[in-house]
Amino acid sequence: MGPLPEGPARSTREFPGLATDYWKRAPGQVFEALASGFERLGKTGLLRVSHPRTAAAQFADLVAGEPLDGGVLAGTMPPAKRVVKGAREGVRTFLARYARG
Repeated sequence: MGPLPEGPARSTREFPGLATDYWKRAPGQVFEALASGFERLGKTGLLRVSHPRTAAAQFADLVAGEPLDGGVLAGTMPPAKRVVKGAREGVRTFLARYARG
């Protein structure tokens, strides 16, 4: 794996608080919302979740990791059909690990 593109890396070095602020506002809030939902689903017995925050991070990566990385790091996005197909497969993978039954 090669080095990260200079743009994101430079921004983080030149504005160290920028990455932290971004994380809290975007992915951090999404992970917290997902974790809260997964915790509730665990309490109802629909999911087996002992660490909701970990499950949230795994879910997000499974359903959006590849296209998000491509968009942010390489400036490219796959066709919408491929994004949707990947997200569906990610949900299936997540449920294989966390669904009760």
